Amino acid sequence: LKMQAKLKYMNNELDTRISELRTKKARLFFEQQEVKRLNGLQAKFSRELEQHREKVTSRAREREEREREKLDGAAQNLQKIQRGRQTRLVMQPKIVERRDAA
Repeated sequence: LKMQAKLKYMNNELDTRISELRTKKARLFFEQQEVKRLNGLQAKFSRELEQHREKVTSRAREREEREREKLDGAAQNLQKIQRGRQTRLVMQPKIVERRDAA
């Protein structure tokens, strides 16, 4: 009878332990699923961040290119104006000489 009670007690202890381990296993499974979900989100956000960086960099590059083109155009216009002034300055003395000659 004593042995039977001892075996029943041990059997109950084992059942309790098995139940605890099953609960722990289920909790670990759900935590593992949560880790997978979070890793997926992190990868998604990393991709989105990289795409955003590329877009911003691309826009900045385009903006710099447009500014450079504007500056190049302005520089070319300035050169044309300066050449025109130089031409007029070169021609003016001739005009003055002609007036003097007349």
